[in-house]
Amino acid sequence: MKWNLMVESLQIKEINVKSILSKSNLPVCEYSVNPYVGCTHACKYCYASFMKRFTGHTEDWGTFLDIKYWKEIKNPGKYKDKELFIGSVTGPYNPQEKNRRARHQCNLIWLENLNLRGGYKTVIMDYIREKYPQLYPLYHEIYDCKDLSFWINLDKECKAFAAEIGLDYVTNDDSKHKDFNAPPVIVNYFYHEQIIKSTRKVAVRPGDACSAAAGAKRRGESHAGIAGS
Repeated sequence: MKWNLMVESLQIKEINVKSILSKSNLPVCEYSVNPYVGCTHACKYCYASFMKRFTGHTEDWGTFLDIKYWKEIKNPGKYKDKELFIGSVTGPYNPQEKNRRARHQCNLIWLENLNLRGGYKTVIMDYIREKYPQLYPLYHEIYDCKDLSFWINLDKECKAFAAEIGLDYVTNDDSKHKDFNAPPVIVNYFYHEQIIKSTRKVAVRPGDACSAAAGAKRRGESHAGIAGS
């Protein structure tokens, strides 16, 4: 049964679709599986917001969610040993799924950093500067100065937490396969743009304020000290 629901400006409805599998050109899979149209996470940097023009929705991206239902997949053997990407243009599990379909069914947890591409970088950096000025210096170091310190430290914390709860943890590698009912593998893709060795040093070049600031940070100096030198 289809239904429509408005919750705090969110438009949520159920729809029937012919198929949930789409042939994909993504390098990490052969088919994509998008169980929703839209996404209620409403991330400002969402690369999938371009999908709105194909949905028929007039609402802002992030304020609507069509929950897809599909018939039993015919000839499932066709997809044997194929890799599926769940949520290529939507969140794989939106919060509204909590009391609905499949839960606790996951064999891979993918950790990825905020990849500010194209015009999204300006939008996000301006948003952080206005709403969270205390975080702006950190965002500046990460996305303007390309300082990997934050991701390297977070990588260590995630790895330690995975060991604590008994899950396998790998970096830039989604080739590890387990039985479907086995505990999931955590894959760290913080360095997905390029595989960077954590021991690489930042070269300080004349006139490169970001590199100089990064070097000063490691030596215990302040940004103010660099600016006044």
